[in-house]
Amino acid sequence: MIINITTFKKFLLNLQKGDYKAINRALTYIAFKFVGLVLALPIVVVLWILKPFFWFKVGKLHHGRIGHLAIETDLFLRKRQLGKFPDGPFYCFVCDSRGIANRQLLKMFKRVLRVYESRVLTALFDGMLPLFKSTPFYQPLGLQNNEYTEFNNGKPTIFFTLNEIQKGRELLKNMNVDFDNDNYVCIFSRDNAFLNKTMGFKNWDYHDHRNADIDDFIEAVKYLIDKGLTVIRIGSIVKKPISYSHPRLIDYSVSEHQSEFLDIFLIGTCKFFLGTSSGIGEIALLFDVPRLNVGMVEFGVVPTGKNCLYIPKKYKLAKTGQYLHFNQALDMKLDRYFRNAQELGIEAEDNSPEDILKITKEMYRRLEGNFRYSVEEEKLMQSFKKLLSQSDVVCKDVPTPIGIEWLKENKDLYFLEKDLSG
Repeated sequence: MIINITTFKKFLLNLQKGDYKAINRALTYIAFKFVGLVLALPIVVVLWILKPFFWFKVGKLHHGRIGHLAIETDLFLRKRQLGKFPDGPFYCFVCDSRGIANRQLLKMFKRVLRVYESRVLTALFDGMLPLFKSTPFYQPLGLQNNEYTEFNNGKPTIFFTLNEIQKGRELLKNMNVDFDNDNYVCIFSRDNAFLNKTMGFKNWDYHDHRNADIDDFIEAVKYLIDKGLTVIRIGSIVKKPISYSHPRLIDYSVSEHQSEFLDIFLIGTCKFFLGTSSGIGEIALLFDVPRLNVGMVEFGVVPTGKNCLYIPKKYKLAKTGQYLHFNQALDMKLDRYFRNAQELGIEAEDNSPEDILKITKEMYRRLEGNFRYSVEEEKLMQSFKKLLSQSDVVCKDVPTPIGIEWLKENKDLYFLEKDLSG
């Protein structure tokens, strides 16, 4: 039986901390996983017999990381809503009762989805999986990061109850925010503090290229405040507080107001979300909250929700400092998640505070309904869309716009002069 190396490292770390109950948990899991393996064939045979009368499909939620729990589960629900999964089967999902990324989020999914929390059921499922996954009784979850149709044509699948809205109203009042009258924007800048503290059993350095400095958002924060908005910096564990203060700036990430409920409620009810790529930002897609992604290092990946906007980081060769052209990145087969960047000798350059300010202005104007491209800007955007559509990047057909000011300033990274002539 194959043992996941990350799980084994976590087990060893628990032992080092003196958590000797980890031995019992590990042995219990292994035992039930073995039972699942043994029972897989007879269970599948029974399910085939029952299928003409009762079609049972079961999957497993990715419960340990908030981004995966959010977007993979919601994507399944939206696909069902749009008829991409049949209505005939009885769908249900299992997940471990330990290590839930966000209890409030799971609670909301349970209102619209059959979810069974059990360490034993999850272990049995894991044992059955090698055989089970090749049958029509397995319901996989996952995403390609190009599901624009699902998130733009489908409707939100989870909701806040009236009691939860009242709870949120009262908690926001404690933060000097009037839920009924104040518009607020959530901002987020990824760093490595959360994973290093909560999952220190694994080296997460390969994610560092997605990080950014929260202080690079300060000029954008000032702009939003000048527009009469309240700004709430989110995140549960962060490297440092933001180096700016204002009565309408709330650094929730270092406050006593933090809770799993507010983590979801704030993003689900804000005017828009401004931040770097990270799991917490996926919550915006669940509620159709516009998402402004900055510092996107993922190659050829763009946000797929409603009314989204983005700017990427720039790539450059580590040895020479020369910026990488889009076609060069394609030729070098740069991985969409930047996983082979070090091997290729490629670095990512953070967006500047001015970059973030300009795209924030564009997002605000779009949402206020007073943004228009000039004739030349429209031509440039069409050229950019054509470039993507003729490539093999994962989001080549996703129409989410890139920030126009960023594109104008960096068009040489995408086009040759002849591409823009005429």
